[in-house]
Amino acid sequence: MDNIDIDQTLRGIKQCLIKHNVPEYLHPGLLLWVEHGLVPGSYMSNVLNNNLVGASRAASGGSLAAIGPLGLVLFESVPVDAYGEKGKMADWMKRSGLRRGRL
Repeated sequence: MDNIDIDQTLRGIKQCLIKHNVPEYLHPGLLLWVEHGLVPGSYMSNVLNNNLVGASRAASGGSLAAIGPLGLVLFESVPVDAYGEKGKMADWMKRSGLRRGRL
């Protein structure tokens, strides 16, 4: 994936986050995860692992209400290799996200 495609993917994720009213404070964790493979906090990590109970326990503020909208964002705009079971997350982290270690 070249830089133009990566930038388009990230713009699409941002638009989807806004469309689904995901609280703005949750945006950076997801975007840094997708772009660079930087592991987000426990709430977002649990969402990315499809761990509803873990995400619920780690939720604070408006995060609990954002679980459903985040699921829609993942389904609609996040590369399928970037979320799911823990093994997929480990692979995504090793590859350093979409940028593959490039800044």
